[in-house]
Amino acid sequence: MADYSIFPKIDAALNGLSAVLLVTGRVLIARGQRSAHRAAMIAAFVTSSLFLVSYLYYHWPGHGGIVYFHGTGWIRLLYFTILTTHTILAIVNGSLTVALVQALLAGVMYAALGVPAAVIWAGATFIVAPGFNPAVVERCRDLGLVVIPGVSTPTEIEMALNAGIDVVKFFPSEALGGVRMLRALSAPYTKVRFIPTGGVNSENVAGYLSLPCVLAVGGSWMVAPELVRAKRFDEVTRLTEHAMNIVRSVRS
Repeated sequence: MADYSIFPKIDAALNGLSAVLLVTGRVLIARGQRSAHRAAMIAAFVTSSLFLVSYLYYHWPGHGGIVYFHGTGWIRLLYFTILTTHTILAIVNGSLTVALVQALLAGVMYAALGVPAAVIWAGATFIVAPGFNPAVVERCRDLGLVVIPGVSTPTEIEMALNAGIDVVKFFPSEALGGVRMLRALSAPYTKVRFIPTGGVNSENVAGYLSLPCVLAVGGSWMVAPELVRAKRFDEVTRLTEHAMNIVRSVRS
């Protein structure tokens, strides 16, 4: 009869090594060593996978089978505390694993098929681009994906209209003349709706929204990088509410 008593030691070693690799990866990414971090994470994944194979093989009927813990006292309490937390984390990690696999597959699709196919897999229903790329527009149309290309000149607006697109992103708006430029462009292109972005802020957003040719605006002043880095989410909330109040006051 085969001796399976070595497997618990193998499982413990693999599990411990995975923990060391995960901690190492955390330290490496904190230091900005991305390549080393990636290597540590891949090694942790491989080690954890080997642990899973070894664990399942040992506990397979006819091998190690079901093993009961016979410890007493504080060690028994510690064991079941760890077991309980592992069980809870395993349940939580189920949904996280699905999300991770989806993200990985989206990355593979991006590399193989390009941006449009990848964003569809990720759950997106439309794409907003900074410029007008005929290949991207054609690919989106083939996939049935709504695309809002970026434009900055009448020539690019003509290209969009020729592609059957009448909603475009106007970028970079403020650098191109902002509200005055949109007024000028909307005169000959009465059926085109614009989404200005780039330089839009709390001081000029009302001016954009007051234009009939503007469908929506895009801005990030309420989530400025310095606010996010400082974790000033109360200020982010305040600025977001202020922006929503401006929209309501202009578009009500």
